[in-house]
Amino acid sequence: MMGVTPADAAKASIEAGAHIIGTNCGNGIDRMIEIVKEMRAAAPNTPVLVNANAGLPQNVDGVDVFPDTPEKMGQMTVELVKAGANIVGGCCGTTPAHISAMKKAVK
Repeated sequence: MMGVTPADAAKASIEAGAHIIGTNCGNGIDRMIEIVKEMRAAAPNTPVLVNANAGLPQNVDGVDVFPDTPEKMGQMTVELVKAGANIVGGCCGTTPAHISAMKKAVK
């Protein structure tokens, strides 16, 4: 989004002293999988955190709606962990039901 690759962001963060790297908001959980893979390849020993939106917002009748269901985010959380994420949470549009489904999926 800002013109920096996930690998470059990971490397720069570690060089600046970060103990955890990650990605937050701006994307739905689907796009986070490739971002995590790139960060993990660039920083194989650094914990990776992900806080994904519940999909990209859509304006429906004047109301912003996030389309990803708790079930979808739960399923995709398994893929995020396989890609190398160590800490997974939610950002815009996530609800307690989303977080619960994510937790259940990785247990």
